[in-house]
Amino acid sequence: MAKTTEIIRKAVKELADVFEITDEGEIDEYLGLKILKLQDSRIKMIQPYLIDQTLKRLGFDKRTRGQEGTSHGKQNSAPRCRGRRELDEEWDYL
Repeated sequence: MAKTTEIIRKAVKELADVFEITDEGEIDEYLGLKILKLQDSRIKMIQPYLIDQTLKRLGFDKRTRGQEGTSHGKQNSAPRCRGRRELDEEWDYL
């Protein structure tokens, strides 16, 4: 781990020579990514807002989550794309 820490410190120093940077402490969320530190020192990144938005657009909102008979007829099913048409809907990634 010492070598990794040394590499990180060197990279931060090189960035600080070019840019004005500050240490904001531990990161837990950035640009819609939720960042979790696991007990075994690994990092897990998830996008809960994008996941929730996608589920909502597919008809799986809080009222139907995990229940039979969702708006698509089966639990956890998503509509299949038929044909090769371009998407004309814009996605708003929050």
